[in-house]
Amino acid sequence: MGAYITTPSVTDAKASVVVRTEVENKGTAEARITLETAILDAAASRRARQQRRHHPRRRQAERGGKDRCGQPHRWDLDTPYLYSAASTIKEGGRQSDRYVTPFGIRTIEYSKDKGFLLNGHAHRFNGVCLHHDLGALGSAINRRALERQLEIMKSMA
Repeated sequence: MGAYITTPSVTDAKASVVVRTEVENKGTAEARITLETAILDAAASRRARQQRRHHPRRRQAERGGKDRCGQPHRWDLDTPYLYSAASTIKEGGRQSDRYVTPFGIRTIEYSKDKGFLLNGHAHRFNGVCLHHDLGALGSAINRRALERQLEIMKSMA
């Protein structure tokens, strides 16, 4: 199971959240399942829910649904707020699979006059060449060391 999430319409009052879930029946017979998807905020409180029944045979099936999230908290560079789409498959009332997909609600736009706009605000792209450069730590990736590097670079802006 896997999910693909888009937010085609976002305002301060509401956001449309489209969740497309791909389900594969690996059995030999038709399965009678219920696919339930809940949109959860960062505190794991349910903001929206959709439930659909379908009967996939031995193949992949894609199901889509659209929900509304009232007064969304937008993902931004300074406040990377994440929601989650928790997709659950139930067979005969029992949960047989669960997949959680984190996502952010935001708008992105490119303009020849203003450049890159995130949630309606212009941002410049700044980049660095960060090769295998953690000094004495060697090639082992230390998450905190990478975070520290980014914090130092961000403070230089």
